[in-house]
Amino acid sequence: MFRRVAPLSCAYFAYVALSMSSVRGVNLPMYTTLRRTTAAFTMTAEYFAVGKRQSRAVTTAVGAMVAGAFVAALGDAHFDASGAFNTLVPIRPRYARVFANNAATAVYLACISRYGKSSGLNSFGMMWCNGVVTAPAVLASTMATGELAAVGTFRRLGEFSFEAVVVASCALAFALNYAVFLNTSLNSALTQTICGNLKDVVVIVLGFNAFGGVAVNAVNACGVAVGLCASFRYATLKFKVR
Repeated sequence: MFRRVAPLSCAYFAYVALSMSSVRGVNLPMYTTLRRTTAAFTMTAEYFAVGKRQSRAVTTAVGAMVAGAFVAALGDAHFDASGAFNTLVPIRPRYARVFANNAATAVYLACISRYGKSSGLNSFGMMWCNGVVTAPAVLASTMATGELAAVGTFRRLGEFSFEAVVVASCALAFALNYAVFLNTSLNSALTQTICGNLKDVVVIVLGFNAFGGVAVNAVNACGVAVGLCASFRYATLKFKVR
């Protein structure tokens, strides 16, 4: 069973490593914008992993969502358009890492969709096997990069507030991973990707009210609206299918 979920574990390890690397290389508005294009990567990964073809209406909705993301980005004062459209140029490796993360996310979700149907495991069992297989690789990686040693020298390591935050973070991570496994297994990798993109609405609202300093203009608002409408259109299409 562990051997069967090994490809899923490899995809998960790549997803986690690239997520940590890519989010450090660009500002949050740019990162959020480029992450919205994951839907296109996921649709492609599903085709190659499980041979799933999407209808023209679904493909159009995904295309509109990706287009809306770039329109919103062009209206963002923090967005570097030259970097976004030259991600494959060697001088822009930070943007290339974000797209690599998108590809890893797509493969990871496609693996969940595939092995969730063929392994005979439920969402919790598959998540448990994935954790057992991935743990040694993650431990070795943290030791090799020196991050594990750095934890021992953290000055707030023994403080209750820090430990409480770590426990809460672990609990939320468990809940999030289980939700991802369950949603992807019951629906599809593409559905999970689009559901994940909907969180950007909450991020935008909370960010504006909690931190301020968010410049909103007509172009940015139009792009966000196009992306949201495309997401709701996708949800409507899937609801009609069911």
